[in-house]
Amino acid sequence: MEEPKQQFVAHIENRRLQDLAGGRIRAEEWEQEHLHACRICSRVLYIYVTQPTTPSESPESKGDVA
Repeated sequence: MEEPKQQFVAHIENRRLQDLAGGRIRAEEWEQEHLHACRICSRVLYIYVTQPTTPSESPESKGDVA
């Protein structure tokens, strides 16, 4: 019996998926194609997109109150 051949898939890096979800970058053409075909990357992107966001504290709000 012949052993199945392993396929190595280049996934999109998590930090790029986070940046895509946050609107900081646009997906390159290969990334768009990959997201349509890869369940793993598309689900990770979905998780990042649906995460609730909390407003970040500004440095001024951490200072001493006068």
